[in-house]
Amino acid sequence: MSGVEVKHHLPGRIRFKVSALRQFPGTGAWIKKSLFCIQGLHDIRVNELSCFIVVQYDAQLLTPETLTVRLVQLDLQQAETAGAEHELTRGDVVMNVIGTLAAAMLPDKWGALTTTGLITPTLLDGVSDLKEGRITVAVLDAIAVGLSTWRRDYRTAMMTQTLISLGEYMEQKTCRNSDRLLADLMRPKDSEVWRVNSDGSCESVYSSQLATGDLIELSPGAAIPADGIVMSGTALINQSSLTGENVPVPRDEKAWVYAGTSVQEGTIRVRVEKNG
Repeated sequence: MSGVEVKHHLPGRIRFKVSALRQFPGTGAWIKKSLFCIQGLHDIRVNELSCFIVVQYDAQLLTPETLTVRLVQLDLQQAETAGAEHELTRGDVVMNVIGTLAAAMLPDKWGALTTTGLITPTLLDGVSDLKEGRITVAVLDAIAVGLSTWRRDYRTAMMTQTLISLGEYMEQKTCRNSDRLLADLMRPKDSEVWRVNSDGSCESVYSSQLATGDLIELSPGAAIPADGIVMSGTALINQSSLTGENVPVPRDEKAWVYAGTSVQEGTIRVRVEKNG
């Protein structure tokens, strides 16, 4: 992925500007799914319209540099696309509630002004789906608020719009909670790995015990527990969880490998650079 730029950073939260999102609309869900394998990542929000990706993470496990590398590694040409959807916030719901009160209490001309401004996105979504020959919920929502507005029943139009926005907000909130649960399931789990000692012997340790600089040996079928650099050997690495590529990629000396991927063929020794 090209055009990745850090726009704002606080410990535990980073916001990226990703210009490539303009060329690949509808890839937000795929990007979130691809990043869920990163240990220490708490939440991801992708705003395709403004080309921003906001990531919340554990500052003790991850750094902005690591996250930037992971984003750059994603190949959007391999991405699965889905319709882009505006992520509603509590502010959107509050605005619609205020619009409902305004429609009920203000004179008609002012009620018409506030109602028209707030229902416009719903109308545009419905018209867009109708042009594509699809009868969707968005079309029915647009008909409901549009007819009420045409009849100058602005209070009903705004009550309908408020219920629509509240329902969409609750649906998206549920989806975000499901995403967090999925992230927990996809994060690399603590597993046994062979650590190479200074005398060349190997001992079995848990991946949580690894430290930066440790040398580990990975054989076919082994999950890579930490980011690191290949010190010896050659292997085919399955990176589908990271990049979406179905074909394993070769990695030899001095090449980087990443946590959450796995060794498909070959045996390599990797120096741990970042555990998690």
